[in-house]
Amino acid sequence: GIMIGSADKKMNWIHVNDAACFIRESIINQKYIGAYNLSTPEMISQKTFFQKIKKHLYPYSLIIKIPFQLLYLLLGKRSKIINTNISINVDKLKNEGFKWEFDTLNKVLKNIKTQSENKLR
Repeated sequence: GIMIGSADKKMNWIHVNDAACFIRESIINQKYIGAYNLSTPEMISQKTFFQKIKKHLYPYSLIIKIPFQLLYLLLGKRSKIINTNISINVDKLKNEGFKWEFDTLNKVLKNIKTQSENKLR
C-alpha cells in the first residue's frame, strides 16, 4: 500500500457493489434526483485503512509512505489533486433511505475473508 502525504489524512471510499446498487436504484427509482456523493458514512485515515487491510488480508505486505514534497517534485501542481483532504457528505443518500451493504471497512474485509475461505473448500 502507498500512503501519500499525512497518514492521518481522512479518506472516503465505497465498495463497488454499493456503487453499482446506487446506480441501479437511481435508474429505477424516481426519488433520486440530482447529484449524489457516493461514499460510505465511515471516514477513516489512510493509516487505519492500510493497517486494517494489511492485518486481515496481506500480513507480509509493505506500507510505503510517500512525502507530499516528493509527489510535488514529480507532478508539480497536479499533485494537489492527489493530496486533497476533502470530506464527502453522504446525508443526501441517508435521507433518501439508501442502505449500504458494506458501510464499514470491517464488513468489506470480513466478506473478502469469507469468500476466500469458501473458495478453498
